Amino acid sequence: MADVACTPPLPGATRTPHALRAPKSRLMQIAAVIGVLVLLTALFGRIMFFGIRQDEMLFVAPAHNLLLPSFGVLALGLFLNEVLRGDVRAVPLFCAGLCLSVATGMTISAVVIIPPMMLAAILLPRTLGFAQRLRRVVLPALIGGLVGAAPLFVQLLSAPEVFMAHVTGFHTGPHIAYWEVFQHTEPQLAMSLRDKVVMAYAGWLSGGALLLSIGVVASGWLVLTGALDQQTIQMLEPALAAGMILMVFLALPRLSPGLLALRAPAQTEVAQFDDGGREIAAVLSEAGLTGPIATLMPLYLLEEGLEVYPEIATGQFADRVAEFTTPDLAAHIVMSGPGGLVTRFDTVPPAAFLLGDEPDLEAPMRANAQAHGYQTVAAQSLSNRYDDGVLVVAQGEVAK
Repeated sequence: MADVACTPPLPGATRTPHALRAPKSRLMQIAAVIGVLVLLTALFGRIMFFGIRQDEMLFVAPAHNLLLPSFGVLALGLFLNEVLRGDVRAVPLFCAGLCLSVATGMTISAVVIIPPMMLAAILLPRTLGFAQRLRRVVLPALIGGLVGAAPLFVQLLSAPEVFMAHVTGFHTGPHIAYWEVFQHTEPQLAMSLRDKVVMAYAGWLSGGALLLSIGVVASGWLVLTGALDQQTIQMLEPALAAGMILMVFLALPRLSPGLLALRAPAQTEVAQFDDGGREIAAVLSEAGLTGPIATLMPLYLLEEGLEVYPEIATGQFADRVAEFTTPDLAAHIVMSGPGGLVTRFDTVPPAAFLLGDEPDLEAPMRANAQAHGYQTVAAQSLSNRYDDGVLVVAQGEVAK
């Protein structure tokens, strides 16, 4: 009979060979380690990123919540399945690194997963020596990560100034400068390191998250020290089950609005943006209007495939930081400076303006629309969580 490789037992502990454990022990190990990784990632991310509000207590900023989990969680699942099975395989680890790299390429926020995964790759599996872990775990994952990052390297090498301007220059320069001036408009904004630490503490060390923190740290320690034997699993299962039920109960007040929205998918915000885009397209088609639409809420237009001015295709984000952007940085970003939009409208008149979301920033658009005789059109599907949209369309010579 072949020998079964297992971690040497701790003093006074009884060990069950890895291959002879019940299948549910693997699930428990994966749950424990992924909990530790998520906790470390979340805490690291809360302190690392700038301008995160307390009402956005998810993994990262809401715009990234669907992008990051898709490949990020797949990377974690592939990685954990290998390191906890003992006999690691290169291909799944290569795919884990590839998926993590793709996630980071989709949204830079996913970079926060890398440090805890690197730490786990060095420490797990416990059945391998340190040199073997570097060769059989770290190396395949690293190669996969480099392959997945190849498109980013191509962009970086072909246009390094543009790449760095978008990835780091914007977010560490004008973005922060803007919020330092307008911080009073977002009372819950966390800008200083102290405020970010307090936010991380409030989000992850209270309520259900506190139970999660305690549970994953304790379980993670058992996994990393090799003390998670069958007897320990049987003792912990009731406590873990009770903890999971309690965490769901504590999270219900926050989860219930989103869960209730699933009863009427046609009334969700995603569906409303789709309806609004179709309504705008119908209005323009009926009026025989073509051309770009000027708005700081381009989601309606993008949803329906309507034409958008490139300078404001990201909405308010580039326009509002124009005065805080240095000429060198602005040269690498498609944006309009003060008064730039009005000049653009004189060259390429908009078929319509969609206003109502950012009154102060929209002032030049509103003035231009009034000066050229644009008329307001009744629309029923342009309300969102920010404000009620107002559609004004070209008339007379401007329409031609």
